[in-house]
Formats: sequence, structure tokens, C-alpha cells
Amino acid sequence: MCAKKTTGKVRLVPPGASCRATEVRLATVAYGPPGVRGPAGPTGATGATGTTGATGAVGATGAQGQQGIQGDKGAQGLPGADGSPDTPQQVLDKLLTVDGPGSGLNADLLDDLDSAAFQLLVTGDCATANTYVTAVAANGDVTCTGITAPLVLAGVPSAATNGATITMPNTNTGRGISVDHQGSGPGVLATTVGNSLWGITSSISSAAVIGDSSSGEAVVARQNGAVCELNIGKCNGIGALVGRHDGQGGYGVRGFVTDPNGAIGVIGQSGISGGTGVAIRAENVNNANASNAFEAVTNGDGAAVYADGDPLAGVFAGNVQVNGNLNVTGTKAFQIDDPRDPTRRTITHAAVETDELQVIYSGNVTTNADGRAVIELPGYIEALGANWRYQLTPIGSFSGLMVDQEIADGSFTVRSEEPNVRLSWQITGSRIDPYAAQNPLDVVTDKPAADQGEYVDPEAYGAKPSKQAGPTLYEAQDSDRRLASDQASDR
Repeated sequence: MCAKKTTGKVRLVPPGASCRATEVRLATVAYGPPGVRGPAGPTGATGATGTTGATGAVGATGAQGQQGIQGDKGAQGLPGADGSPDTPQQVLDKLLTVDGPGSGLNADLLDDLDSAAFQLLVTGDCATANTYVTAVAANGDVTCTGITAPLVLAGVPSAATNGATITMPNTNTGRGISVDHQGSGPGVLATTVGNSLWGITSSISSAAVIGDSSSGEAVVARQNGAVCELNIGKCNGIGALVGRHDGQGGYGVRGFVTDPNGAIGVIGQSGISGGTGVAIRAENVNNANASNAFEAVTNGDGAAVYADGDPLAGVFAGNVQVNGNLNVTGTKAFQIDDPRDPTRRTITHAAVETDELQVIYSGNVTTNADGRAVIELPGYIEALGANWRYQLTPIGSFSGLMVDQEIADGSFTVRSEEPNVRLSWQITGSRIDPYAAQNPLDVVTDKPAADQGEYVDPEAYGAKPSKQAGPTLYEAQDSDRRLASDQASDR
């Protein structure tokens, strides 16, 4: 501590610094260690309950009723008389004419008819399995022929005629076609230039196409890529498996799990048998579509999206918005090109970490001839922060500095011992906005029961990687699936 000889004005100087020639040293001031940090304040009160959500959308329209039973086939008409054949109406008129129209059957005409010339009711059937009717005699007997492989249906007379049609009543719960194939070939093979397999159902509880399997894949769709290889970039919209939904709402592809032990509803894999490419891609191809390209929602305790990768679990090439808390167990950093050598090096900086929600502002200012400077702050600063802490550092001098007036009306005032002193300032405040007040940091918390005994970073504590806390349920299952997919890659 130095005092001016003529006026007695006292001035503080740093430890080890000398007094000026016009001053005399009074005493040396020692700086004690920083005080112990005070305990954290109590947790704020729980916010008010939010308003009730909007009423859900009206459910989908029920399924269409089943088709009625087909009526019986009418009896065959009588043959015409010799010579020019009568029309069906003329034959009917003769049968119903005796003395005049509408008076009864014409008995004379019936007596003259030769019954051998008419086909009688079919009375026979094919009782032997795997046989079908090939001829019907006049007396109603049938001729049956066995089915031999391969069965070929050819000579369809019209482009709009089906090759084979099977009609079954709605009371029948059996199969329209049943194939029992014990070999390794396909049970059904359809080769067309149109749709090879088309399934239609009108019941919400049924599926147009269903595949069951106790070991291998239930349904496999393959696209050999020959056209795409010759026309790079012209295969948009071509996929081995395409899910299409033409109605309002609903899903193009839906995968769900019913086993309480857990499984995966939909999995996309790449790299099998040396292949390359993207396992799953979500793409919005319509500029006018404002909907999200990818959505993940969970109603349980697990994560809506879990990504596990080394060296990168995720990359976002664009802006990222987080509506909620962002918890990072590793380093929080940004990485940019090194401006001195941007093609060969990068610069990485880590974020500052603290145990409370804070805001920090800083800058430089020069005091006036009276040793004062007013520092203007953003207009929202007093609504955003409180409990302000101030730091002042002189630049190019040892001038004493102080906060003359604390933050009020969007500014604060600093004062220097000497005029025209350039200084750096920094203020740090605790956030007091409604979100921060309702969501304070819970600094020390107990791990969930499922993660007790495990680590966020097991390797840092010398533990095995299997002690990693978090969603590791499917690691073994994924390994088994990858092996099975490699074995089935030739299908």
C-alpha cells in the first residue's frame, strides 16, 4: 500500500511492486486463500400441471362386409327344331302355348321331343384324389383323369381372362391353394412382366400377404440390380421391398414385436457378404413436404433413438435442434479447419463446464477522463440472469478498477483509478428464466436400478466393456442375426 507524500492519497499496488518516487510505502497487503464455496441453494418448486392435450383423431372406418353366396346355376335350355333353329324366346313360346299364349304347356311338342338329344343332370364325380373331370356323357356319367406334373394351363383366349379361378364360399376356412413341397425348390414361382404376386384383403384383421417361419426369413424380397448397374442414378423408386400406403395416415412399412422378452421390429443391415451401402435411409423427396423424414417416439424408459458406433455413432450434416436437455458423457467440443493449414489440420476446443445453468458476457471498454465507463448490455439480460459476478482487468497499466454501479436498466458502470484506462470485463450470471427455474440441474443422482453396478465409461475405471450402462440388450442378438444373414445371403 502506497501513499502520496503531498496529499496522503492511498493507492493499492500488487504484491512485490514498488511505490512511485512521490509516494511512501505504508504497508504490504497479503491476499488470503479463496473462501470455501457455499452449499447449493434448495431446489425450486415444481411447476404447475400442463393443460390437457387435444382429443385424439377419430378411428379408422371398419372393414367391408363379406361377399354374399353365389346363386345356383340355371337349367340348360332345350335344343331347337330341325331346320332353322328357333330362338330361345320362340322355344319358350311354343312350350307355353296350347290354345293361346299363357294357357299351359304344349303337350304335343313335349311328346315329340327326343330325350336322348338332351344332356341330363351330371350325377358322377371324381372320388379318387388328385383327379379331375375331363368328359361328361349324355346320361350324366363323368370321365376322370389323374393330375400329372407339371400341370400346364395354356391357350387363354382373352387378355382379360384369368388362367385359373378358384371361388370358395365365405363359410370355408380352408386354403384356396395348398402346396406341400418337401424339397428345396420354391413352393410357388410366378414369372411375369407385371406383378408376380398380388394379394388383396378387405378385412382389417387379415393380411394381403403373410409369411410364417420358425427359423429362416418369413419373407425375402430381392432386386438383382442389373438395371441400376447400367443406369446409375436412374433407379430412384426401385427397391427390393417397397411399402406403399395410398390412404391418409397409416404406414408404408410396419414392424412390431409381440414377444415380452424383446426383439427388433425392423432391422436394416449392410456389409453382408462384402456388400456396401446404407442399412437404413429416411428421405423426403418432396420440397413441399414439411413433415419429418425420420421420427422416433418412445413411451417407455428407453431411448427413442440409440446409436452405437466406433469411431462415430452419429453425424449430422446440418443444423440440429434439441428441444429438451442435452446430456453428454464425453467431451463437449467443436472442431473446425485450422485456418493456418485448413487442408491438413483441424482445431478442437472443449466447452466450459459448470454445475449450474449460467450465462456469460464479456468485452473491452475504455474509461473517460473522469475514469468512468458505462457498459450497455442486451435488453433481455435482467430477465435471463441474476446473481451477477464481475471481473475487470486493466490493459497496459496497473490502474485500480472497480464496479461503480451494478447491473440496472440494462447496463452497469465501471471506474478506473486513472483516466482513459482500457480494460476487459466479464460478467457471469445464474439463469432465472422460466425454463431454467423449472429444470434446474440435478448434479448428483442415483443410477437407475437397471444400471446399478455399471459404468457410464467402464474403461476409465478399468472395468470390462460389458459393464457399460445403457441399452445393450440386443448386442448378442445382433451378432446372431448377422451370422444368420451371412449364411442366408445366397437366397
